[in-house]
Amino acid sequence: MQEITTIEIGMLALYGIVIVLLVLFGLHKYFLLYLYMKHKNRPVQLESEMPSLPRVTIQLPIYNEKYVIE
Repeated sequence: MQEITTIEIGMLALYGIVIVLLVLFGLHKYFLLYLYMKHKNRPVQLESEMPSLPRVTIQLPIYNEKYVIE
């Protein structure tokens, strides 16, 4: 019989870790699907409404703006 080398043990450990991570990722996706199905018919409730919208300044960086902006 052949002996298992340390490189093979390391590769098997890495493979096992990757498999465990993929299983956890898949379970997380099923959990998100469960939460979606549970709450999909619930109406959205806003916590509070703002009395007025805040003022916002939008600045656009434009190359050669002196000639292009017109």
